[in-house]
Amino acid sequence: DKGTPTLTVAGGMQSAASLDLTVSANAPGGSGVTVTVTKDGQDAGTVQNGSYTVTSTGIYTFTATTGAGLSATQKVTVHSIVFENDSAPYETHLVLSDGKVTEPAKPTKDGYTFAGWYREVSCMTPWNFGSDEVTGNITLYAKWIPAAYSITYHLDGGTASGNPTSYTVETDSFTLNNPTKTGYTFAGWTGTGLDEVTDAVTIGKGSTGDRTYTATWTANTYTVAFNKNADDATGEMMAQTFIYGQKQALAANAYTRTGYTFSGWSTEADGNGVKYADQQEVENLSDTDGAAITLYAQWALEGLTVTITGAPEEPVTYGTEITLTATTTHTADGLTYTYQWY
Repeated sequence: DKGTPTLTVAGGMQSAASLDLTVSANAPGGSGVTVTVTKDGQDAGTVQNGSYTVTSTGIYTFTATTGAGLSATQKVTVHSIVFENDSAPYETHLVLSDGKVTEPAKPTKDGYTFAGWYREVSCMTPWNFGSDEVTGNITLYAKWIPAAYSITYHLDGGTASGNPTSYTVETDSFTLNNPTKTGYTFAGWTGTGLDEVTDAVTIGKGSTGDRTYTATWTANTYTVAFNKNADDATGEMMAQTFIYGQKQALAANAYTRTGYTFSGWSTEADGNGVKYADQQEVENLSDTDGAAITLYAQWALEGLTVTITGAPEEPVTYGTEITLTATTTHTADGLTYTYQWY
């Protein structure tokens, strides 16, 4: 009939739990048209200014009627799309059947990266907002991937084994292995979340964020004792304290021994160890904290001068063994010699 109006209902703006529909109704000759709405057979109001807001799912029937009583009808089905995040509703959108749902703002979750919306709780099939059409009431599920956080260590020359360089919010709690460093004692960690130097650092399950930890050290100390290495030597020397990593001169020798000259120190009493000169500057004789090093004095017999009075220039054949006493006589080449010590 030439007097029948035209009617078009189309999806419009989507927002949480509502859908604005665009309704276009026209009658031939420009006569007035009234558009009424029923939902599932029940009165649902009228269209005002070409717009109708839907707030629930169902079958909506739009009827455009002219003043002459002629009418046109269009039915539309409205579906709900529930966006679920961690078993809780995030947003609900209403969409016309065979329409496309608008992607909501991305949710956030501490310790995780949002990886999209999926059709199943197991998050196997992603929803494509550009091409997938809504054909019924559905629920879409947020997929989360644990974010990886870095752990950086500054060990200042030390070494540590087994400490991870990354973790996630789902990583089981773990305690850092303390590092070691030759000549030093570990004094603790400083770094992320620590207000003071801490011996043991535990990163608990559920923690987040990049982390940096710095090892602090205390230099080991050791002592050097000085042994006179002879019962007839005299004098006293106190043990000397050294710090690993620092050069320091040995104390000046204070021992004396009649008939002998001090010739230095050795780490072995018999002189076969490492040798050091008097007041030699040394470093790192031990890397063990509290170690005690003993250095033994080394003695050289002083030279003797023997004066033979009244003897020929060569009275004794080389290699002849003579025992000397305070006054000693010796016969060689038919002559008798007397030796006197002074």
